[in-house]
Amino acid sequence: MDGLRAFYANAGPTAVQACAVTDDGVGCALEYNVDGPPQAGLAVFERGTDGLLAAVRLYDDITR
Repeated sequence: MDGLRAFYANAGPTAVQACAVTDDGVGCALEYNVDGPPQAGLAVFERGTDGLLAAVRLYDDITR
């Protein structure tokens, strides 16, 4: 847990701007922009049969 806290403490502030959302009831796609340097990305959220979050996939070139 200490390593996780250290990672986020040193990550610095990053502004995320949501651009567009598409939801078909099974999955949801969120297009976003990240500042510093500006880059675009896509997050896909998949729901399980119970309606709860089952998977998240991120598509971007952001250095973490």
